[in-house]
Amino acid sequence: MTTPLLIPSKYQTDIYDWVVNGTGAACVIGVAGCAKTTTIIDASKLVALGKSILMLAFNRRIANALQARVPANVDARTFNSLGHRILTGQLGSLFVERWKVRDLCREYLSELSESHCDNHRYPELCPSEQIDGNLCGPRISFFDVYQSFICKIVALAKAMGIGALEPDDAETWWALTESHDIEVESLDGSEEEGIALAQTILGMSNKLALTKHLIDFEDQLYLPVLWGLSGKRYDWIFVDEAQDTNPVMRALLKMALKPEGRLMAVGDPNQAIYAFAGATNEAMDYIREDFSTIDLPLSISYRCAKTIVKLAQTLVPEIEAWDQSPEGEVRRLDNRLATQNAMLSLTPQDVILCRYNRPLVETAYYLIGENIGCSIAGSELGEGLISLINRMKVPFNLDDLYEKISLYRDRQVEKNMQHGREEKAEAIKDKVEALFCIMEHVENVPALKDEIFRLFAEKKGLLRLSTIHKAKGEEWSTVMIIRHHPWDNYRGKLGQEKNVRYVSYTRAKKLLILCSLDKERVGSSDPI
Repeated sequence: MTTPLLIPSKYQTDIYDWVVNGTGAACVIGVAGCAKTTTIIDASKLVALGKSILMLAFNRRIANALQARVPANVDARTFNSLGHRILTGQLGSLFVERWKVRDLCREYLSELSESHCDNHRYPELCPSEQIDGNLCGPRISFFDVYQSFICKIVALAKAMGIGALEPDDAETWWALTESHDIEVESLDGSEEEGIALAQTILGMSNKLALTKHLIDFEDQLYLPVLWGLSGKRYDWIFVDEAQDTNPVMRALLKMALKPEGRLMAVGDPNQAIYAFAGATNEAMDYIREDFSTIDLPLSISYRCAKTIVKLAQTLVPEIEAWDQSPEGEVRRLDNRLATQNAMLSLTPQDVILCRYNRPLVETAYYLIGENIGCSIAGSELGEGLISLINRMKVPFNLDDLYEKISLYRDRQVEKNMQHGREEKAEAIKDKVEALFCIMEHVENVPALKDEIFRLFAEKKGLLRLSTIHKAKGEEWSTVMIIRHHPWDNYRGKLGQEKNVRYVSYTRAKKLLILCSLDKERVGSSDPI
């Protein structure tokens, strides 16, 4: 967390004056590294004595850090913690199961498979064997076909408040699949059938929460809104990272704020990069509309050196450098040798970032070969790769696995390109290529799974490699961005991609290293 000098900036002064003398609600539009944490804490100290205050953060680490620095009348917690407390007040003891929806899928879809699948369906996707002279393979179950789709769409349905904030009908579900590019990954199913199954699974999930008190993380936000539950209401609510709020989070805000209460939502629309989770560039606009807010800027970045701020201004002109910040450096490297030499000078206090996963995996193996300890942030990706491997049903043979996953990749890419989903096609290729890279370093499928767990294990004291999405909210003295292509490579894409690039630049405090490729190497398989 970046802390400025004790003398507040002109922007902080205006915010503090609004807290003391103003009325209503405000959106504080803060740039990256603007000392918003310090501003929120100091603002809470100016609230009149006797007022109840809720401070909401997006993860437990930040919430705990806030709680240690705020007055006793401030309740600092996560959105999930707020929802959990509301549910506990209604239901009593709760059982939180991360894989609740997946397990429901396994139980329900396995039963359907017995009556709807046959052994001769889609043999090209199965290891072949001869049985009575006929080509057969393992049965492809409804679980294999639809599990991934259902888990994604149900989680998103909860984030959007289906059944509470949005109607629970096929049209609404179809809109979710289209706006978030969610589709059945297997060619053996259809989105129409998947949506019908997802609706059933969501209903089962809700019933299980009501009767057995079994919930998942998404339920903590969704169910209080669905059931219209109310908990403690506050005079003041401060929201950190408000640009990442989704509809059910904003509904919880309304439920937790007294009718005459005041709200300060601090966020940066230019750092909204979680559209896949229901958070969009318009999140702050929704807060403005729902709470009739005024805008207050917080434009000075105390985190980033002046040279880094100057680069960030090409994307977000309103960001300003602190006059006492160091000059810093933006270093550009355009060849493999220079990039590798720079990597060897990095420490566990630095980070390597990339937009995609495959280059991170390849870089990890290069560093390991140079006896530099490293780990890739993102256990979710590791779990996703394991899930993909398991769906192929290849127990040991890497060649068979390679063939089946190649077929999966080609068909998925073709399908998405036909529907104009270029970014989704690129994401699928990236995921598969990351897996293929790991496969080159193992001898069989069980060893492959072990290697994935090893690469994506969170370990302290090692050089960290991360996607830009995983790095949001953190900062390092030195940030290296690999595979940093010129902006014109994005072919006019704005919005989330611009935000992703802005987030990546503003993780660096002193040194930002941008590593692209030699012109003749662009589009090659060179990992770095």
